[in-house]
Amino acid sequence: MANEIVRNNVVFATCAEFKEQIHEFYNSTWGTISSGLKGRINDNFQKLKPVF
Repeated sequence: MANEIVRNNVVFATCAEFKEQIHEFYNSTWGTISSGLKGRINDNFQKLKPVF
């Protein structure tokens, strides 16, 4: 979720700028969107067949 909201199609000039945006996401945005995320989480994982 952080990837989608914070860095989707964004290039950060510095590592510090990226870190600041991630912290901002978890400190303020996460609390407002977390209740609506239940519908996005599922157990539909792809089952892979072993090679041998």
